[in-house]
Amino acid sequence: MVSDQSTQGLSVKSEGTWGSGQRLGTDITTQRGLADDLEMAFNGCYPSIRQLDNSPMITHWKLSARHANCLAGVIFEHPILGSIVPNGPTSEVWLLDLDPNYARTFSRFYRLGDEYVLS
Repeated sequence: MVSDQSTQGLSVKSEGTWGSGQRLGTDITTQRGLADDLEMAFNGCYPSIRQLDNSPMITHWKLSARHANCLAGVIFEHPILGSIVPNGPTSEVWLLDLDPNYARTFSRFYRLGDEYVLS
């Protein structure tokens, strides 16, 4: 069973109900904005002075890493990693729908087989 603690920051649907429907709506809006901004930068368009002036500032910054939800397990027929990947982690998981048993990670959909059960 997927625990509440392991799903923080993740949209999960189980038994026909979204655990955090409001969060899913916010995630959709945020991801659309990110995709639009990335596409603009790719095409040579950058934020305006006004837009940057209204943005928070970060000083003494550095690149860092943080924990992100992912799935781990035996992966079958991955288009890049191969036909069988034992103990494979996925990219960050954004959506877990336990009714038709699928997940959407940053890069692709996964069909969900049996969930790992600690014996």
